[in-house]
Amino acid sequence: MTHEELEEAVPLYAIGALERTERQAIEAHLLSGCATCHAALKDYQTVAALLPFSLTPATPPASLKAQVMAARNPISVASEPGKASPRSSLEPGDWMHHLFPPISPVRSWPFRLAMGLAAVLILGGVGYLGWLYYSQTMHSSGQIEQLQAALQKEASRATAFESNLKQRDQREGELKSDLDRKTQEITDLRDQLLQREAELDDLRTQLAQRDTSVQRLVRQSEE
Repeated sequence: MTHEELEEAVPLYAIGALERTERQAIEAHLLSGCATCHAALKDYQTVAALLPFSLTPATPPASLKAQVMAARNPISVASEPGKASPRSSLEPGDWMHHLFPPISPVRSWPFRLAMGLAAVLILGGVGYLGWLYYSQTMHSSGQIEQLQAALQKEASRATAFESNLKQRDQREGELKSDLDRKTQEITDLRDQLLQREAELDDLRTQLAQRDTSVQRLVRQSEE
C-alpha cells in the first residue's frame, strides 16, 4: 500500500473498521515513524471519541435487560485444545501496544500504601485547614467583641459629653437671662439718673432765680 492509501485508511483505523491485514499494514507504517499519520490518527481518535455523543438517543427494546443480565453470567464453554479464539477485526493489533500501551490497574500493596498515605495526608490537610479556619474565626470573634466593647464605651462617653453640653447650654441660657435682666436694670437706673439730673437742673434754675430775687430785694431794702 502506498502512503496515500495508508493515510486515507487512518480514519477507518481510528474507528476500528479495517481488516486484519490492512490494520497490520497501518500499524507497521506508524511504527516506521510517520509523523503525519501519527498526528492524523490522534485527531481522528479524538473525533471518534466524540461520535457517540452526537447520536440520537433511542429507546432500548424490552429484551435488552435480559440479554445484559445473561451476558453477565455466560455459560463457560470448554475451548478445544490447540485452537485459539478468533480475534475481532475491531480490536487493535499487537503492534499498537508498542505505540499506545494499555493501562492496567495497579493493585499492588505499594499502591495501596501510597493511596492510604495520600488519604491520611488529605484528611490531615483538611483537619489542619479546619483548625486554621476555627482559630481564625475565634480570633475574629474576639476582635469583634473587643470592637463592640470599645464602641459601647465610646457611645457612653458620647452620651456623657452630650449631657454635659446640654447642661452647659442650660447654664449659658440662665446666665444670658441674668445678663439681660441686669442690663434692663442698669438701663432703668440710667433713665432714673437722667431724670434726677433733669430735676436737679430745674432745682438749680429755681434756686438761681430765688437768689436773684433775694439780691434784688436786698438792694431795694438798702436803697
